[in-house]
Amino acid sequence: MKGVCAISILAVVLSGCAAFNSEPWPKAGAGGMAEMSPAADDVAWNLRARVDAARLRGAEQFAAMDFAQAQLLLNRLERERAAQLYIDAEEDATRLQGLMTSVERALPASTRSIGGSAGR
Repeated sequence: MKGVCAISILAVVLSGCAAFNSEPWPKAGAGGMAEMSPAADDVAWNLRARVDAARLRGAEQFAAMDFAQAQLLLNRLERERAAQLYIDAEEDATRLQGLMTSVERALPASTRSIGGSAGR
């Protein structure tokens, strides 16, 4: 009898933990929880800001292929950081910086100066 009560209480407690999870699940195909949390380091955070700023300036229209590749590379970088693959993350950060420079150059002159990227 005690065993049945203990199992029942345990089942209720564990189901409550899953029901009150504060983090929403990512959309299918959008990656794991690494994309849901802020980047752990300044380099990844700055690259995320550059990608977001480029999106706001119309990078999806003016440099569609490079911008799509930059988004994939940013997700990969964040996953590598979450998995503590720091050397791989550093290499991808360098590649992403170069890719974002080419994306920003493809933007029209009227939008380049937004966000302070005119001197790059």
